[in-house]
Amino acid sequence: MSASEVLAGVRAQVAQVSAWPGSEPRPVPWPGLIVVVVGVAVGVAAWLCGRGMLAIGVAPAIAGVVAIVAAVLFGAAVIERGMAGAFDRWLGTRWAPLATGGTLLLRVVALWSTAPASWWAAVIVPAGAGRLAAVALQRLGDVAPPPRGRSFVLRGVSAVELVAACAVVAALAVAASGGAGLAVLGVAAVIAVVLGLALEMGEGELAADSLAVAAAAVELAVAVGFAAVAPAIRSPFVG
Repeated sequence: MSASEVLAGVRAQVAQVSAWPGSEPRPVPWPGLIVVVVGVAVGVAAWLCGRGMLAIGVAPAIAGVVAIVAAVLFGAAVIERGMAGAFDRWLGTRWAPLATGGTLLLRVVALWSTAPASWWAAVIVPAGAGRLAAVALQRLGDVAPPPRGRSFVLRGVSAVELVAACAVVAALAVAASGGAGLAVLGVAAVIAVVLGLALEMGEGELAADSLAVAAAAVELAVAVGFAAVAPAIRSPFVG
């Protein structure tokens, strides 16, 4: 594979899991690591948006909403659209929007409950950990064929790239909260494995929207964990 082909493959893979414009998926080395690194980049961009709001004196309540909305937009709503599709299958069209919106609201509340100085950890680490869960589960179960459009479904995930992706997320968690950060990731990993096994047992395979649900669950679990580690001491509605 030539350098130009690798670069084109990387661009295509980035476009599959973010708002970056691109073409159809192409073979690329280490696609799982790319997905996780893109998740971290999405988290960084979202945190910068929220931090920018705080810097100009906006109340944390509004800045937190901006950060979460930015994460959704930069991530091309891959997780949120997947959640909506899964909830539509499981709960019906009446309750699916409420379940999806409720999950997003919980993410906002978790960020409000975190000290603003630790927002970088509460935004960046969950974004990377959620996508890591979606990648790792594809090593554990049978995955349905990828749908048309953006999704976390990959053509193959090697053990080496999975270890590298874990190292990236673990390093961020340790930088944020030391051992407590690793403990949060440990709890999130258990949630991901249990949820992944339950989804595969219930449906016979891991569909793209099921992977998105797992990613959302891990994102929320990690965000709540960092809120517990570094709780806010002031109301988010006070600038």
